[in-house]
Order: sequence, then C-alpha cells, then structure tokens
Amino acid sequence: QQMTEEGTSDSEQESIRNSFQNVKTKYKSLNQLRIKLSQEEKECSQSVHQLKEKFKDGKDVFRSKQEKLEYKAMLATLQDMTSTFRHPPTFILRMIIGDISVILSNNEDKLTYKQEYEKFKLINTTLMMILTVISLIFNQYNLPSALVHCVSVWYYFAITLRELILMTNGSKINWWWLLHHYCSIIIALLFLIWPPGECYKSFKAQIMLFSFCLSCVMTLQFRYQRAKLYRQVAMGKTHHMSVSQESSISMVFDFSFLVVCLSGIYLFQFYNAYSLLKLYMYEADCDYYQVLCLSGMFVLVALLNSLTLMSVLYFKLKKFLSTNQLKQE
Repeated sequence: QQMTEEGTSDSEQESIRNSFQNVKTKYKSLNQLRIKLSQEEKECSQSVHQLKEKFKDGKDVFRSKQEKLEYKAMLATLQDMTSTFRHPPTFILRMIIGDISVILSNNEDKLTYKQEYEKFKLINTTLMMILTVISLIFNQYNLPSALVHCVSVWYYFAITLRELILMTNGSKINWWWLLHHYCSIIIALLFLIWPPGECYKSFKAQIMLFSFCLSCVMTLQFRYQRAKLYRQVAMGKTHHMSVSQESSISMVFDFSFLVVCLSGIYLFQFYNAYSLLKLYMYEADCDYYQVLCLSGMFVLVALLNSLTLMSVLYFKLKKFLSTNQLKQE
C-alpha cells in the first residue's frame, strides 16, 4: 500500500511538472507575440500618421459630393485607428499618474470603461442628492454641508480624470465640459475653506438647495442623454466611445423640459453670485476673500454655461431648418 501511495505521489508530481512546463512555454510564446505586436503597432501607427498627412495635402483632390463623403469616411476611419495606438497621455493626466500609456487595447475594454464611467456619474449624482437633503434637514450643523463639499471635490476630480482617459481613447468631449469640472473643484474647495460663522450659515441653506436642484437636473439630463446616445450608437450615427454631455442639447419636444431646467439652474447660479456679492459688500462679518471669489466663479460658470447652451440651441435650430429646406427642395 505504501508503494502504491509513493507511485501515486510521483505521478502527481510529474503531472504538475508537465503542467508547469506547458504554462511556461505558453507564457514565453505570449511574450514573443507581445514583442511582435508592439513592433507591428509601431509600424502601423507610423503608416497611419503618414497617410493622414497625405490626406491633408490631397484634400482638394476629392471634388464631387460623393468623393467628399468618401474622403470624410476614410478620414474618420483613420481617426478611429489612431485612437487605438499607444501615445503619451495629456499634460494634466501625465502630471497625475505619470508618463504611462492609458490606451485600452480593444473596443470591448473601451466600451466597458465608458459604461463604468456612465455608471459612476449616475451613482455619485444620486449620492450628492441624498447628502444635500441630509444637510438641509440638519441645517444647524456644519458637518453635513462640509461632507457635501468634500464629496464634490472628490467627484469632480475623479470624473475629470476618467474623462481625460476617455479622451485619450478617442472620446470627443467639449472643452467647456472639462473647464466646468475645474471650476466646480475650485468652488467646492472655496466653500471648504470658508471660515465657519454667521456669514456661512446665512448662505448654507441656499447653496445646499442649489446643489440638490443641480443633482436632480444632472440625473434627469444624464438619463435622457444616455438613452439618446445608445440609440445613436445602435443606428451608427456616432462613435461607440462618445459620452453623454450636458452641452449636447437636441431640439425635440421631449427635451424641452430639460432645457427649461438647465436655464433655471443657470439663473440660480447668477442668483448665487448676486447673493454672495451682496453679502461681501453689505455684511460686516462677510469680508472674506472666499465670498468674493465664489461670487466671481459663479458668474463665470453661469455665463459660460448660458453661452454654451445658446450656441448649441442655435446650431441645432440651424441644422433643423436646413434639413427642412432640403426636404422641401
């Protein structure tokens, strides 16, 4: 019986050794394929870059309407190819995570990351809504409102970082969308360092109410934009790495309520700026630099938000009118 057990032990050891050698061989083969793939990617990236330069020089060669459409389609395909190659991250991203590649290797990984980004936005917007309600209920305490501002700083920093990674992987994000995040981080930080006292207490309920309204509108807007984006991707009208943005407004009846809500939020931002400036000028215990800076930041954000909204609505209206004119012809 002892000899039988020893024979079984030896056979198990041999099986483990063979399995180890097989895995070792596969791993060595995988590394060789990685080296080869890296070389192929570098050569292909150079070829695509050269072809894009050639396309720029030969733009006038495509003259007819059909040829111009073909030119645009080929250029879009080259752009999609470029987004899959490894290249250095943007300056801000490089300052945060270092000079490493954040390119996702395949479309499945990119789509998964984008879906996680959308899920992250929805969860944290809902969290902000809950926290602002708690802060309004316990308005006499400073801790709930401080927690709201801390979460705001974390959320906008995290969402900016994720969007920079998405941009590196081919997503098209409006410049104001990113600048808005930077402004929101500054605003939340200014609220955090605003010294506690009667001045802050007099404005706390207003800013918590604004934060609650903003969270509600962002949730409503996000759900609408996500549904619209998925329809466009399914119909092949947009890139699978596009993201739902607040500035993407469509002139349709279902969206009219959301446009009204956005306009209300922007007016609320102007009112916040006015209230803060009034506190700074007329209240003796409100002569903090945070109050004046917050007033200026709210004016900047409200003004640029309003201009962005009006420009997008104008563009959509112009496109709608031109489409109707072509149909009539």
